[in-house]
Amino acid sequence: MNKKMHANSQFDAENILNYIETLCNIPYSCFLDYLKDFCSAELITSENITQSSSFKYYTIELCKAFERGGDRGLTLTQIGFLLHNDDKVRSVNTLNRFGLDQTKTARQFGLVRYGQDNRWYLSCLGKVFLKLEVSKQKALLSRCILRDPFYALIVRDAMSSEVVVRDYMSELESITTINRRLSSVNHILNLIEEQIKIECPKIVLTLNRK
Repeated sequence: MNKKMHANSQFDAENILNYIETLCNIPYSCFLDYLKDFCSAELITSENITQSSSFKYYTIELCKAFERGGDRGLTLTQIGFLLHNDDKVRSVNTLNRFGLDQTKTARQFGLVRYGQDNRWYLSCLGKVFLKLEVSKQKALLSRCILRDPFYALIVRDAMSSEVVVRDYMSELESITTINRRLSSVNHILNLIEEQIKIECPKIVLTLNRK
């Protein structure tokens, strides 16, 4: 289904929704079991260590912003402007930074893609994301984020022993940067933990988040 979805040149919302339904019907424990054998720290870079404002901005509000912009291919500055959606005047740097943080986080979840024209677009998942109920949104996101090597490694290790989250952030150049991003990382770990409690409560992640 995944190959068919990405090979199809014509966007088919029903096909994508069926794909999401199939994905979310796979028990979350299966994804967690997979991590025990298949994840690698070698792929982790600072790009994987999330920096964002809040859950709603890199998910629901971002998808709404792209829809307001016509999903015609947006720059980070345009995304920042559309996300604020209040007509206030802000500097290009401010808009660009806000757009960058939310968009790169959304890409970790598979909601957006980067085009060859150096512009951003909603992915096939992003185009139907707002059609999903909140519980299905979270079920989808908690599965998709496990493709990211940074979160995959933390979750894999935390299932077997206590882990200190900041120890996995050594790619960042300073303690200040680590402290700034730690809350964003913890928000995503919260999403994963919440889904574990819903679907497989016998599994426990032992995380030191300080």
